[in-house]
Formats: sequence, C-alpha cells, structure tokens
Amino acid sequence: MAKDKAFIPNKKVENKTTDIPPVLNDIKTLSFKEYQKYPEIITLPEPFKYVDQVITKAYIKEVTGAEEEEYNTPQNKENFGRLVTSICSACITQFNEDITPQRFQQKPIEWREIIRSMPMSDRDYLLFCIYILSEGTEIELKDVTCPNPSCRSRGFIVDIKEQGVRYLEKPFEPFEITIPKGYKFKDKIYNKVKIGTSTGIMQERVFPLFAQSPSKADTLTMASCIDTIYNDKNDAQKFNMDVARSLTKADRTVIMEAISESTVGIELIVDMQCKCGRQFPTLVTVTDFFVRW
Repeated sequence: MAKDKAFIPNKKVENKTTDIPPVLNDIKTLSFKEYQKYPEIITLPEPFKYVDQVITKAYIKEVTGAEEEEYNTPQNKENFGRLVTSICSACITQFNEDITPQRFQQKPIEWREIIRSMPMSDRDYLLFCIYILSEGTEIELKDVTCPNPSCRSRGFIVDIKEQGVRYLEKPFEPFEITIPKGYKFKDKIYNKVKIGTSTGIMQERVFPLFAQSPSKADTLTMASCIDTIYNDKNDAQKFNMDVARSLTKADRTVIMEAISESTVGIELIVDMQCKCGRQFPTLVTVTDFFVRW
C-alpha cells in the first residue's frame, strides 16, 4: 500500500463487492467553500456519538506559540497521530453548544480521550481547518514536479477551497462486504466482514508502522476497523491481526479499498495545471499538508 493510502478520502477505486454498501450511497459532496461556511465553526464530515449526543459541530481557534511548541517535539514528529491529538486538543474550543474543555478541568485527560476517540476523518478535517484558519486556503507543494519531460517545473500552489468535501449527515454505520477467498478455520470458510470507522486511537497506533512496513500498517488498520469475520451460516470468528495476516492479497485489497472508499473529508487528489499546459493529478496527504506548516 502506498503511504497514507488508508487515510486518503475519496481514493477512486472499483467497488469489488457484489452490492454497494449503503454508507457509500449516504456520502454527499460539496466544494470546501460551499460546505465550510464559517472558518471557526466546523461542520464535521462524520458526525459521531458522545454519551447521549450526536456531535456535528466543532469550534476552533488559531494555533498559538504554545501549540507550536507542542507539535514541534520529537515525540509528535515520530507519530503524526499523536500530533493530531495534541493540536486538536488545544485548538478545539467546543463541540456542539455545550461540550467544552472547561467541563473537564478536574479530569483534562477525558477531553483528550474525546479527541482520541473521534473518527479519524473528523480529526484530519479539523486539522486542515485549523491550518486554514491560520494560513489561508492556499498551500505550496514544493516537491511536486511536472511530468512533462521538456518542462519539469517544480513547485505548485493548490487552493483547498476548490476541493470537494465528502460528508455524512449522520453517524457512520458499519457495512458488510464479501471478500473473494475468505478465512479458513477448522474446515469452515468465513468470507464476510463489517467495516467500521477508524478513530484517532487507531491513527496513533498505525502511523509509526508506515516507516517500518506499510503492510503491517494495513494489518493493524483492518484489525482496528473489523470486529468479526463470519459466513452465511452465522459461523463467526473474532477478527484480529493474525486473521488479517492470514488473508490473501486479494482479500486484503478488497478490505482496504472498502475502508478507503468509505472515508470522508477533503478530497486530496488534486488536478494540477502546469504553465507548460500539461495537466496531471497529484496527491496531497494530510501529513504532507501539515509538515509544510
């Protein structure tokens, strides 16, 4: 898997399941400038449940020197998931109309745990919005090079407000897919799984693995998003990292594509236009975006 594949919203892939999962029909798209009306009041692309509420909005503030000191630490630079948690914990000032850090002054770790348990799509989207609030919607891609061999211009500007935002209007519902080969255990084949949402807890665990092995990151991603593997006869087994490792490449590909295709947030495949006239797509990952800050 290419770096950050599991975290790329709207990566265009062929749906290889027999039926289109309902959650994919529920995903809608607007441009960022249409979707995000107010820079400091963020409409979350994936509403989530907290206690007895559905969280749909977050209020943010600009990054200060304190947050810069927080994210410019070796620990955070080694683990982008922890960096997202740190920045969001400091720059989110409120959820909905009544959930604020002040409610957790006696137990500040509980505020951080809310941030960690949020859908990863929301965390990444909030990180973009915090950046945009401070720096504007344009970002310079210094490392992107025009593929035209007679040009090879380097460095392009992307305006995020022109990008699409994929979003849900209700909390994510796990959806079933059928994998082509299945997991064999004691003469039984298990070929169905339900894909759940990815959270910040998973993000903190997965990102360090990318440097070691993208395949290990895939394995952990699958184990984090799936609870059970089963079949039409209602035989079921707990889905864990050992099960994920035992699946064929074809099965793993179908699962990772389903996770990717059901991810919401800013569309990060950007169509570039070079001054030489060449048009080409490029990918802006969340990590690339924030590293340039």
